[in-house]
Order: sequence, then structure tokens, then C-alpha cells
Amino acid sequence: MDDQGPTSETVRGVRQRHAIAVVVVAAVVLAATGAALAALWPSIEIATEGQAHVRLGASELTVTVADTPARRSWGLQGRHRLALGTGMVFVYAAPTVVTFATKSVEFPIDVVFIAPDRRVTAIATLDRTRTLAPSPGEVSWVVEVPAGWTGRNSVKAGTPFVPPR
Repeated sequence: MDDQGPTSETVRGVRQRHAIAVVVVAAVVLAATGAALAALWPSIEIATEGQAHVRLGASELTVTVADTPARRSWGLQGRHRLALGTGMVFVYAAPTVVTFATKSVEFPIDVVFIAPDRRVTAIATLDRTRTLAPSPGEVSWVVEVPAGWTGRNSVKAGTPFVPPR
């Protein structure tokens, strides 16, 4: 019996079947992940994918919603700027005391702390000189906007907030 090992055609066939199996498994995992994320996403009015609208006083913002621990932890990392009229809203299921940090955010931001009664309680500007901002008490939402936006839009302590629906 002469065993010379697999032919190149056999090896190629095995590699092709293996590649197809990997692609099928990856597709199943991605589909399951997408379904799980969709089930976790809250019911909100969507402006564009992953975004909603909020109001701070008389001003409306288009915001990215951070409503899970992972999304809140990631925040604005990796972005180079926020466009005019945009921001990020951090949503908490229960009132909580938080501290915000710039981590690897490379541009200055205003951090707006909002109490459960839907009123702004404090605003902190974070930049390279100030990188941490603790909330003054329990909050239900925090909104991050480009630095200076709150001043230009007359947002201050006591300003009413309309959260995403």
C-alpha cells in the first residue's frame, strides 16, 4: 500500500469547505448579535440609525443614545469632533451619581447633568486641563455637546430637558 498523502486537489477542497464553514458561522454569529442588540435597544423616535432628538431649553439636538453600560463606557471615544447641533445622551434606568471623564476624547465638551425631574443641575466643561466631572447628585441623563454650546444656547442650571422618546 503506497500512501503519498493528500493531493493538492484534496487539500484545496478541504480549505474551501473550511472557508465556507467559517463564513457561515460568522454570519450566524453576526445575525444573532444583531438580533440581541435590537432586543435591547429602547423604544425611541429614531432620527437616523442610532440617533434621537432631545431638547435643552429652546434648543433641539440630534444625539447618539448611550443607554447600555457598554455604550455609556465607550461614549465619544474615537470621534474627532461633534458636528453643530449634535451630541450624545447617556440614559440611566435609575437615578445615579456619576463621574464623567474625557478618556480619549480629543476635543473639549460641555457635560450637562440632568436630574430625574428633567432639569439641568450642572454643566462642566471638560478639556485637556479638566478631565473629570462628577455629577452634583443623582442624574437620569447626561448630555455631551461641543464646548461652548451650552453658553451659546442659554442652557444653565434649571433649564428644562426633553429626553428621547
